[in-house]
Amino acid sequence: MIAHLLLLTKWEWYKLLRRRMLWVLLAVVVVVSQIPLWVGYVGYRNDAFVSSRFSFGAEVDGVPVELSVTCADIREGRLPPGIEGLDEGSRQEFLDAIEGFRRDSCDEAESARAFFRASFMLPSSIAAGLGAAHFIGVILLVILTSSSLGVEYGWGTLRAALTRGVGRWQFLTSKVLSLVLMGVAGLVVVAITTTISSLICALTLNEGGGLAGSGEWTAAAVALGKVSYGLLPYVGLTMFFVVLTSSVGTSLAIVMAYHLVELMFVPILSSLLDGFKDVANYMLGPNVAAWLGTSVPQVSGFGERADPVHAPLVLMGYIVVVGAATFWLFRRKDVAGATGS
Repeated sequence: MIAHLLLLTKWEWYKLLRRRMLWVLLAVVVVVSQIPLWVGYVGYRNDAFVSSRFSFGAEVDGVPVELSVTCADIREGRLPPGIEGLDEGSRQEFLDAIEGFRRDSCDEAESARAFFRASFMLPSSIAAGLGAAHFIGVILLVILTSSSLGVEYGWGTLRAALTRGVGRWQFLTSKVLSLVLMGVAGLVVVAITTTISSLICALTLNEGGGLAGSGEWTAAAVALGKVSYGLLPYVGLTMFFVVLTSSVGTSLAIVMAYHLVELMFVPILSSLLDGFKDVANYMLGPNVAAWLGTSVPQVSGFGERADPVHAPLVLMGYIVVVGAATFWLFRRKDVAGATGS
């Protein structure tokens, strides 16, 4: 039985690989996941902190001079030419002014610079890329899931497959497994392409990339696992509505509407209505955001996030309840011929 299920899963995997839609969706995910990396790289290379300049007027042998430094000069320990001509009092005054300038203007700029650097240097770039991939990947995986099962109803191939003796639970399980494996494979591709891009960035800057400690690389692996787990409820939810409606378009519209309503209205309602926070604690989106937490940078937030310990349990509840309902409905619902939808 297990061998038969694995054979079905392998066949579903090959069916997915032969679909042009899969490669288009994968290309979109990879491109979007690269955006944080290259935006950070450009911001780091431009070094806008150079434009933050401090000027100091003094006199050297009765001649007025102007000494100026930038945040980049302070970072690299460069002092302006002419400082050696200042008397001791003026020199100390200048150094004190530089320290005030560093504290008031440069510290924030250096924090931004460190943020830019983390977005394209390994291994933190992997987590940033996975965060962007999750944001767009939810939508694309919903499209792939609804299309994968929905076309079986639309073309009438589901009825033909079941009449040839393929068990219903084996058929649906193979669909789910192939889609989950494809989603994880897509995230691995994102991690690999992000690694290659990060190494290219490091080479152009002559900075070591990928030399972080094992603990940081473990965090990147944890981020990959968290994003993978965060995609599972959306696969289950989409499968349920495909089986319920027997339609690609209807199921896709329902799941996408729910997802977009969460993105747009949950943060607003949570900030306006105290009681709504209890409802949001059991909604899918806020719990996915809480589960990913700081391990995976998020493109969008949900205001006050759910308890991160509570979140994985809620997600598991979605997976179990929606999965059980999908299998129950699929086993009992009559399968008609081609619906054309």
